[in-house]
Amino acid sequence: MAGFVVGVALIAWVFRDVDLSAVSARLSTIGFVGSLLALIPALGSGLIETLGWQSAFSLLGIKIGFLALFRVRTATEAAAQTLPAGVVFSESLKVALLSRGGMAMDAAVSGTVARKYLLMTSQSAYLALAALFGFAGLEALSRYLIGRGGLTVLLLITGFGIGLGALFIRSALSRGRLATRVRELLRRVPNQRLQRSLSGNDSWSSATDGRLERFFRVRPRDELGVTAFFLAGWLFESFETFLLMRLVGVELDFGTAMAVEVVLSMLRMAVFIVPGGLGIQDAGYALFLQALGVPEATATGAAFAVLKRSKELAYAVLGYGLLALDLRAVRSAPVP
Repeated sequence: MAGFVVGVALIAWVFRDVDLSAVSARLSTIGFVGSLLALIPALGSGLIETLGWQSAFSLLGIKIGFLALFRVRTATEAAAQTLPAGVVFSESLKVALLSRGGMAMDAAVSGTVARKYLLMTSQSAYLALAALFGFAGLEALSRYLIGRGGLTVLLLITGFGIGLGALFIRSALSRGRLATRVRELLRRVPNQRLQRSLSGNDSWSSATDGRLERFFRVRPRDELGVTAFFLAGWLFESFETFLLMRLVGVELDFGTAMAVEVVLSMLRMAVFIVPGGLGIQDAGYALFLQALGVPEATATGAAFAVLKRSKELAYAVLGYGLLALDLRAVRSAPVP
């Protein structure tokens, strides 16, 4: 709740002097067709990332339908975008929904962990591409904020750090004992409810270790092929910024749009406790436009924020609707 209040306060402060008629004028030029176009990049990102996730399950020796997996991703992304610390909560929700759908616990856990690893490796490459092709925009923002360059180097260091983290995860999981060791540690926790949940389920941790060991022993070209799907998903997010900027009248090149999206996505991750980066993301776009010298940057940034938030709201409604249907199906299932 506190994060939501801070976000709303930040929006009110950044856009306190904005000309609402100017914002309305920019949005009115988009029209119905433009509004539909605004939905396409996020849909493309979701579809191609789901395809990558399905391929990751295949490398684990698990078969799952594309539509079922897309439903899980859409529902959990709604939680990630709208709840405080939703990014963290959505990972356990993925496991829960996959398990409710009939998937074994070890398969659900290993598939979710593999997805997280692939997101990290692809994000590392994504940040490197953004630093390369968005150099001008990154340095313009850096000079605007602190009077000197350096943001590109910081982005490269961040990408390198994420890549190292992914390598650490690979090293830890490829040995095939991590889940078992975590289970052994949990058995030492003096909590009766936890111990009851752990009792009688010894097989899932060893099965999870076996699946992950298999995943991290695939051929490099197979892993790179799956990683490419996740990288494409990241690039779709940059394309969304590119397209939405065009719809509100800002003609950024794709490299600069990538720089804008990468910086603000990293900022959203840093303040994950705030639902959807509320306020921080919106103010960030306006700040970037000011740094790039866009005329009436605050009004344009406000129009962009309205368009982007409307898109996020549409997908959140869809995601929660799918989640409600899944939970209703579970409640209505006959008890054996």
